[in-house]
Amino acid sequence: MKSIFISLFIGAVVLAVTCQGAVVRDGDATTSKPTASPWYRCPNNAPGFYPNPYDCHKYFLCDGANAWAFECPGHLFFNPNTQGCDFPGNVDCNPIVTSAP
Repeated sequence: MKSIFISLFIGAVVLAVTCQGAVVRDGDATTSKPTASPWYRCPNNAPGFYPNPYDCHKYFLCDGANAWAFECPGHLFFNPNTQGCDFPGNVDCNPIVTSAP
């Protein structure tokens, strides 16, 4: 289980291309350091990647204790089937829409 988490975490770091809070530019993509979500709770505290229920461009990496927020570059959506960012036409995403009070 520990090796799965380490692989997931390394994959997320590589996917996010972050370093020490700096913003890294890779072609047209800009990625900033991930932050722990104050509201998202990982299903069953299970490690893995999970889509943001409110935004198709965003996703979380759960490490069992924290949910780290990430965002796909450009116009890509998070694809839970491939566990990565993908073209919108390849992703079945129906975000929860909230209305202002």
